[in-house]
Amino acid sequence: MYRSLSKENPSAYQSDVAMTLNNLANLYSGDNRSKEAEQAYDEALAIRRSLSKENPSAYQSDVASTLNNLAILYSDDNRLPEAEQAYDEALEIYRSLSKENPSAYGIYLAQTLIMGVYLLKQPKENLTEARAVLERFKGGHQADRLLSKIKAMEEEK
Repeated sequence: MYRSLSKENPSAYQSDVAMTLNNLANLYSGDNRSKEAEQAYDEALAIRRSLSKENPSAYQSDVASTLNNLAILYSDDNRLPEAEQAYDEALEIYRSLSKENPSAYGIYLAQTLIMGVYLLKQPKENLTEARAVLERFKGGHQADRLLSKIKAMEEEK
């Protein structure tokens, strides 16, 4: 439906097409249909990159979100160089967005840092950075959950 609407009025519906593709890819990934998931993520990413060029403040976080999803997919498929490339780009975007608007993007930055340590064996120092970000949001459900996850990861040593 969004595809046909997007053909008639691309500027109004392209973001909906990308969101639907990203969600479809999540379902494919959950069903171990990696090839279909990758195709849907790639298409969503292409649309989101295009939208981000036109309006970075509105769509950069969507680009980072899809890159994180791709990093997870690649990691699950043991395609670590591709996973690290997608992860690094997502992390760079979230760091930039978090500097501009910490209250909106700090949690996403922390999640990405934690994901890198967990999936891609990034340096554990990233957990220190994530904790520092999350301390600003302490008392919030998401922040407290992530702080508990950091504590558990550090105890695993």
